[in-house]
Amino acid sequence: MKYRNFGNTAEKLSAIGLGCMSMSHAYTGRDDKESVATLIKAVESGINFWDTADIYGNGENENLISKVLAPNRSRIFIATKFGFRLTPEDPFHLDASPAYMKTAVEASLRRLKIETIDLYYAHRIDPGIPVEEMVGAMSNLVKEGKIRYIGLSEASVTSIRKAYAVHPVSALQSEYSLLTRDVEKEILPLCRELKITFVPFSPLSRGLITNTLDKDKFDDNDFRRQLPRFQENIGIITRSWQEHLLLWLTIKMHTSTIGACLDIVTGREHHTYTWNQTQKVS
Repeated sequence: MKYRNFGNTAEKLSAIGLGCMSMSHAYTGRDDKESVATLIKAVESGINFWDTADIYGNGENENLISKVLAPNRSRIFIATKFGFRLTPEDPFHLDASPAYMKTAVEASLRRLKIETIDLYYAHRIDPGIPVEEMVGAMSNLVKEGKIRYIGLSEASVTSIRKAYAVHPVSALQSEYSLLTRDVEKEILPLCRELKITFVPFSPLSRGLITNTLDKDKFDDNDFRRQLPRFQENIGIITRSWQEHLLLWLTIKMHTSTIGACLDIVTGREHHTYTWNQTQKVS
């Protein structure tokens, strides 16, 4: 496994990370037993950068990965997120207020069974909360030892600059793959300028280019049913192409990123977990 520096810190993180969302949330085929086995294999393979969020499975994803995270705490750099919460009216109510943040971080720490979160993202920019106010509250969490580094997800150039003026932003997470390249125009140059680690998610376009998906077998609540990219027939992309696409991303990101949080579909037949360009776990 190749490792890269996390921003300007001494942290060495695996060039390809483990995105845990689909183990408990959004996709078809939940299988906790298989997911735990995958987490264990990730540790054994040297993948030390894991990504989750409190909204994934309404906390269930954090509970699940704690089974492997807690006993291997020194070997894993854990990132989680806050900002979405379940309400009777809206299962994805956006709330990045300092008041909710305090509740959210304590709940994540309990579920993860750890004392400090390595990287804490604002899952989205809340238009109802000034960015400066939100990041100021996140900065207080750093001072309190609840979190170590601050991150943003799917933020604009304007929001990133406002946030950075309050507290250094260590990471920005946005979708990036050969099929989704919006960040190349403004976001990646800004990350290089401010030395913010860019963390691309869904490098295989939410499984579209894994050559394993049959959209007719998606569960009714599979998030991908709503995505335009899955409305047409899914084309065939071979495993060698998957490897080339991941290689393209890791080369593309080499100067400004620690790598990608993998888009992993668990509990499906003929799935493949790709740790790096040469090693796969089936």
